[in-house]
Amino acid sequence: MPAVVTGHGSSLLMVQEATYGVDNRGSGTKRAYDLLSVSGGSTTTREDIPTIPTTSPGPTLDFLKSKSVQFTVEIPLTWRGFGQLLEAALGATGATTGGSAPYTHEFDPSIALKSYTVQVIQGSGGYAIVYTGAKVTSLEATCSAG
Repeated sequence: MPAVVTGHGSSLLMVQEATYGVDNRGSGTKRAYDLLSVSGGSTTTREDIPTIPTTSPGPTLDFLKSKSVQFTVEIPLTWRGFGQLLEAALGATGATTGGSAPYTHEFDPSIALKSYTVQVIQGSGGYAIVYTGAKVTSLEATCSAG
């Protein structure tokens, strides 16, 4: 799916979940990021389970096996809130050492990634899509020279 360029006032809101898949926007620490573009979609996998036939041919039941939502967002890279993105990608809180510049920031990778409630707000009209149980699977930072 091609990236959708978002309008003025578009933002991405992230809040860490206390319990996987439970919306925590009401009580968690929120981080808002300006949203430049968003792309993605959902994939639903269903499984047909045959039943014991009482007639020929027997009926089947359709069960939801899994649903995966994957999306890519483009946000400006700033110092504010970037630690939350690193923590989401690496699964651990960072430690800062040094009483004055230069500071050293260390993040220890963790297998168990934290989950987040993510709210994508497109435009200043307030249209929002909320995803619960989101996990960061990759993080890429790029910048221009200068």
